Amino acid sequence: MSNKFANKLKVSLVALLAFSFVCLTAFQPSRQNFSSRYEYALYRSWQRKAAHLEMLSAQIKPEVVVQKFRTADSKLVEVQYDWEEQRIYGQKEVISLPFPANMQQHKVILENFLYRLNCAQKLFLQNMLQKTEFKVKYKQGGLDSLWSDFAEPRFEIQTIKWQHSQDSLKFQLNSFSGQQLTIEFPISFQFSVYLDEWKEQTTKVVPEIETVTTTPQIPTTQETSPAKLPLVEFLYSTYQNQFRRELMNNKLTDIEHFLVTEFPKHRLTRQENNYYLENDAEFLGLGNFVAVQVKRNNDSWDIEASPYYNLIGDYLKLSSHDSLEIGLVDKAALKQVAGYFPQLLYMHRSLGTKLFNFLLIPDEVPTTLLIHNGKRQRLDFASYDDLLLRLHSYWKKREIFFSLQDIRQMNGFIEFKGMLAAVGKDKYDWAEIRFHLNKEYKIDLVMMSLHVDKKIER
Repeated sequence: MSNKFANKLKVSLVALLAFSFVCLTAFQPSRQNFSSRYEYALYRSWQRKAAHLEMLSAQIKPEVVVQKFRTADSKLVEVQYDWEEQRIYGQKEVISLPFPANMQQHKVILENFLYRLNCAQKLFLQNMLQKTEFKVKYKQGGLDSLWSDFAEPRFEIQTIKWQHSQDSLKFQLNSFSGQQLTIEFPISFQFSVYLDEWKEQTTKVVPEIETVTTTPQIPTTQETSPAKLPLVEFLYSTYQNQFRRELMNNKLTDIEHFLVTEFPKHRLTRQENNYYLENDAEFLGLGNFVAVQVKRNNDSWDIEASPYYNLIGDYLKLSSHDSLEIGLVDKAALKQVAGYFPQLLYMHRSLGTKLFNFLLIPDEVPTTLLIHNGKRQRLDFASYDDLLLRLHSYWKKREIFFSLQDIRQMNGFIEFKGMLAAVGKDKYDWAEIRFHLNKEYKIDLVMMSLHVDKKIER
């Protein structure tokens, strides 16, 4: 694969995921998704104290991400991340209780305060209160008394009461555990001045970044052979291992023999340097037709996904006869991303074969894997290709089917999903993969939901 084409594809792969997944199952940004070290440290500190919460759906929009959690006693916790160009610059816990329209600015301050109170480090709360005219009262003291009770447990609001006086506006926050916290604003409180001073304070602080343990428990078995382990155990037991693709450009002597050997159930046809691996079989409505271009460079071979497509009405027709509905994407954006769909399609369909080593697209997109096998488990990977290389290693005796679906554009962003099935003799694994693109048409989010060991109904 040429470096130029691979780089273009990498740009698009990071492009497929950044706008409004209406119902994702998780949202886990990495360091590069934050506007500053301070914001990243704040996020990690909140995550550490919330480690016992169950992560639910996330809603990603152009300007905000709303992530929902559930406590052990089924209370909902909602966090909002403000972002711009996929950089988080603000974080708060949403207060869902009714608020008067003329108190919305107060509500924003309270939500920011609550988020910082529920962090593992006192620093962020101190920083928020360093230069301010609003007062915090708790029991017979202030911040120190409050932190002594809530350094470890979370403060979860059950009710809010407010009281006007001539000089101030008081909010009484009542927790589910019975504590009362009062925050008092002077009537003359200047929100814009306070926010500017607070923001300036954050630039002077270099907080320690909390370590949030997400590394999974490794099974006691030391066996890592794909042939001897169920897929989930294989993923866990190799979680710390590095997987690399095999460089095969100089290892091939007969390209047709190579392709036929790797795809024994397919029919091979050729038109000049274009090779088509055809198969009429489908599984769950998914196809596995693969089309590639082959180039001979002195003593090596270069194999790339066939880039050809035709735009016919609201459909993108590929060399593999796949027809992708693209009516929900405007023409200007489609010109930027259309060439990536064939590459993604054939790359996934080559999983488990040596052809995958040629078609794999290197990327640096943080990826979350949700595993469904009776209970939900989660693994996080530094890149999408890191996950794919593991599945490729495990599925070497499987027949792979893959299709692209639900390609759409909302608020200027493009998203789509891939449906993947790895079929064995009696069982199969299948996955739904969500891709999201930012405004530069780069993938910045990949979410895979993997279902394992499903019985094939004959």
